[in-house]
Amino acid sequence: KLGMQVLGYDPEITVEAAWSLPSQVRKAHSIDEVLKNSEFVTLHVPLVPATRHLINAARLGLMRHGAVLLNFARDAVVDLPTMLAAYTRNGAWLSHEEDLRGTVAAGKLADLVVLDRDLFEIPASEIHAAKVLLTIFDGRVVYRDPDF
Repeated sequence: KLGMQVLGYDPEITVEAAWSLPSQVRKAHSIDEVLKNSEFVTLHVPLVPATRHLINAARLGLMRHGAVLLNFARDAVVDLPTMLAAYTRNGAWLSHEEDLRGTVAAGKLADLVVLDRDLFEIPASEIHAAKVLLTIFDGRVVYRDPDF
């Protein structure tokens, strides 16, 4: 037992599969309903045209503040530019700090990580191997790779 309420959505679920679910699992009528009402969301879908970029800016905007999204599906199910924006510009906006942080501009506190490769140019399966070269937090360098 996980000690939480479970809300699930699967437009393709069979009657047989539905009968095998615990009775505590509540059925959602859409992915949007799951995103609006969940603190933790896990994705377990195949990559097909209908699921490519299933999680985009509009859908991320439906999620509760502080909700966690875990993608156990293929990388293209989640739109990478949208996810990066969610943790920068949108994160600053949600915390009402868009005048202080969230973008790189004169007078703003810079939270910036410099990597050794462009995340938009490599397969998602290689993102974990990206090396951090420089980290700036609140306008101060907090990490610098010795070779950078």
